[in-house]
Amino acid sequence: MQFVILKLEFAIFLYKLHEAIMREDSTEFEEGVIIDEFRKGFKLGDRLLRPSMVKVSAGPGPAKPEQQVPPSEEQDASETTEEGSTETESA
Repeated sequence: MQFVILKLEFAIFLYKLHEAIMREDSTEFEEGVIIDEFRKGFKLGDRLLRPSMVKVSAGPGPAKPEQQVPPSEEQDASETTEEGSTETESA
């Protein structure tokens, strides 16, 4: 039997070999990629002795909303479109 230390950086997360203790939004890595290893895992032959403790990428975070127009400007814009539509209907 061979004793193996699992090497993981930038590998794909596999629940049978790894224990995810953290998730982090990342624009650099796709979802499910191991970003950091906190504790090494070990295998003896085909048997897992200890899973690796890892931080996994959650992919890009939620998109930031676009700048919203203050309510007073929205009202002014809607009033001008309403007035414009009534003028074209009466003409």
